[in-house]
Amino acid sequence: MENIFIDVIDKEYEFLCQLYWQVEGNGRFSYSMIKIEEKTQLKSKEIKTIVAKSCKAYSLKLKCVSCGEIECLRDRSHFSHLNGLEHVCIDCIRIENEKERQEKIEYINDLLFCKKENALSINDLSFENSVFLLSLIRYCADENLIYLDSLNNLKHEKLTPSYNFDLLIIEQLYASGVIAISTVTNLKYLSVSGDYVYFNDEFMCWEVIVKETDNLSSIIDLLERKLSDLYYLQENKKSLIELCKKNNLFECFFYLNHEMNEYNFTSFQIGEKTTKNITCLLENLSVGQVFYIISKTVTDAFIYHQKKSTKINKGQAANSVVDAMKRMHERYLANGWSVYSKYRPRHCPQSVLCQVLFVFILQTDDGGIYKSLKQIITDDDKGVFLNH
Repeated sequence: MENIFIDVIDKEYEFLCQLYWQVEGNGRFSYSMIKIEEKTQLKSKEIKTIVAKSCKAYSLKLKCVSCGEIECLRDRSHFSHLNGLEHVCIDCIRIENEKERQEKIEYINDLLFCKKENALSINDLSFENSVFLLSLIRYCADENLIYLDSLNNLKHEKLTPSYNFDLLIIEQLYASGVIAISTVTNLKYLSVSGDYVYFNDEFMCWEVIVKETDNLSSIIDLLERKLSDLYYLQENKKSLIELCKKNNLFECFFYLNHEMNEYNFTSFQIGEKTTKNITCLLENLSVGQVFYIISKTVTDAFIYHQKKSTKINKGQAANSVVDAMKRMHERYLANGWSVYSKYRPRHCPQSVLCQVLFVFILQTDDGGIYKSLKQIITDDDKGVFLNH
C-alpha cells in the first residue's frame, strides 16, 4: 500500500495539502488537479505554489538505505515516477563517490610506488620492450614530456599497423613493470568493484618507470643510444628480425582487413590459416608485394561472388581469399613472373613502430614495403648487416 506522509507548515492550507497529496491503495492520487481546482476555485499553478510553501511530503520509497533519512517529494510527478529500487540520497551518493575517488587515487599511487621500488634499468629491458617503449613514448608523450597520453586521445596517427598490436604493447609493458597508470588519468575510466579496481588500457594515461630517471626526455635519449649501438644490435639480431617480421605480418593483417571491408566482407576473421599463409609469403616477398596479392585476390573474390552463375555468398567468397593468395604466388613463381607492389592506403601512414624499426634502427626509409626483409637485412653467423 502506498502512503504519503505530510508535515504541515501552514495550518491554513492543511486541507489543500491533504487534497493534493492524498493517494489510494493502488498508488494513484485520489483527486485529479481538475477536481482540486473545482473544490478550491484555484488555478493549478496557484495550488502547486501554495502546497510547496505550506507542507512537506514524504514517501518511504525515498528513505535512504544508507543513512535512513527520507527525502521530500518535489511534486506529484516526482512521486509517480518513483520505482521499487532501493533509494540512496544525494548526500550519501556524494560521500560514496568521494570514497570511490579516493580508492582510485590510492590504487594508482600504490601501484606507482610499488613499480618504482622494483624499477628496471633501461639496460635490463629486453630488446623488444626497448623498441616498444621508445615507440610508445614517441607516439604518446605529451608536449611537455611529463606523461604518456591515452591511446583513445591519439587516433590521428598509428602506433602500430594494428590496434590489437597497440594494446598488446601496452599490456606487455605494463606487465613488465615499465609503465604505470598516471595520476593525470581521468578517474571515470577506472571502476571499483569490491576490493578490485578495473580499467581499460585504451583510456589510461601512463608514466614510464625506469631506474635511471623519471625524465621522459632523458629516457628517450637513453633508449635511442641503446638501440643505435651496433654491437647491441648484433647481440639481439634474432629479436630484431623477429620483431620486424611481426610488424610486417600485422601490416598485412591490417591491409587484408582494409580490403575485406572495402567489399563489405565483414564476416571474415583472421585465423591460424591466414597467419600461416601470409607468414610464408613474407619469407620471400615485400610487404607491398603481399599487399598486391591481397588486393588482387579480394577483388577477384568479390567479382566471383557477383557472378549469377556461381551463387556463392559473401562469407564463402571471403574465405576463398586465403587459398587464392597462396595459389597466385605459386603461379607467379612457376612462370617466373615478378609480383607488383602496392603502398599503404593514403589515409593510413607508416606506424611509429615501423618508423623506429626500419627508419631509426635499420636506417632505411622503405619500411619493408618495397623490399623483403631478406633484402634489407643479411643475417648470417657473423651477425646482422644492413643492405643499403
